[in-house]
Amino acid sequence: MTVLAIHNYYKLRGGEDAVFENETLLLEKSGHRVIKYIKNNSEIDNYTFLKKIKFLFKCIYNSETICELKKIVKENKIDIVHVHNVFPLISPSIYAFFHKNKIRVVQTVHNYRFICPNGLFFTHKEKCTRCIKGNFLNCIILRCYKDSIVFSILYALIIFLNQVTFREKIAKYIVLTQFVKDIFIQAGFDAKKIYIKDNGLIDKKIKRNKNKDYFLFLGRISFEKGIDFLMESFLKMPEYNLMIAGTGDNLEYYKSKYNYQNIKFKGFVKDEEKIELLRQASALIVPSIWYENYPVTVIEAFSCGIPVIASNIGGLSYIIEDGVDGLLFKMLDYDSLKKNIELINNNDFRKKIGDNARNTFLKKMEMSENIKRLIEIYED
Repeated sequence: MTVLAIHNYYKLRGGEDAVFENETLLLEKSGHRVIKYIKNNSEIDNYTFLKKIKFLFKCIYNSETICELKKIVKENKIDIVHVHNVFPLISPSIYAFFHKNKIRVVQTVHNYRFICPNGLFFTHKEKCTRCIKGNFLNCIILRCYKDSIVFSILYALIIFLNQVTFREKIAKYIVLTQFVKDIFIQAGFDAKKIYIKDNGLIDKKIKRNKNKDYFLFLGRISFEKGIDFLMESFLKMPEYNLMIAGTGDNLEYYKSKYNYQNIKFKGFVKDEEKIELLRQASALIVPSIWYENYPVTVIEAFSCGIPVIASNIGGLSYIIEDGVDGLLFKMLDYDSLKKNIELINNNDFRKKIGDNARNTFLKKMEMSENIKRLIEIYED
């Protein structure tokens, strides 16, 4: 079949980008034709002041995007459209366009944007589901989007105006865990239109290396990721080493505040360096305090046979089977985290959990298997 794959890249590369790239690559390798339509938020950096003003309106309806897609549809017989992200450059206006042209759209849900304007269900350092029933004024009152009244109004308006579109003009949704499916059903979405499919990555057949006696945090360095709790916890455990790999707006603040011997900052790491850090770690720690969806870092760790220690929130407790292929701890509970770190410090136990993690990856997350599920959804 011919698949039109659509994705809006963020400025900082994230898990959504890796999933989009891996899925389109494997679709092509499976014999399907893939046409990619992509935008990148780095374009905004080059906008003039006038262009930035126009951009605010294009977030709601982007006529340029529609014109470009009309040309693609006219020149190609599209069997199905698979959308990963439309915010902000592509805009949700594409859903009505495809619906009008009787082309079915499948949407992968990478975050909570369709029912939460900031996409996180997290604001002002706490979990928040105030908008789940459609009262997006909460976003404006609380300035949920980057603490900006302008952007909070903009995104609240975009999400409000498209509620009917999201429900009626998208044929099917792909969510990554039962947790997210339940959230969308609670928000009023039709359960029959929602499929569950694990995130996946191509297997690079990388084996874990000799343990270098450090625990690894890998990802965006921000409060909702539980980074403050994690570093405070390691200050109480000077016998264990913590490696922080990633970047964020407050990186320098954290480096200054947590300048201790057992905490090291690597900054942003690219693919090969990231894999080396993973395969030599005692475990990956995911201490999130927001409703994590399906972090690609967990898949990367599992693919290397590295155990994951994660807080029991959101999709994490649906991805990780506690005590089998990873360990779950009570969110923000130091004693619970410490107990899991002590368990992983046993080499025999770590090997057993790591081997199980690798097996879980091969069964559910390895892309050649994962893509079969995607094709089933397309065909349905």
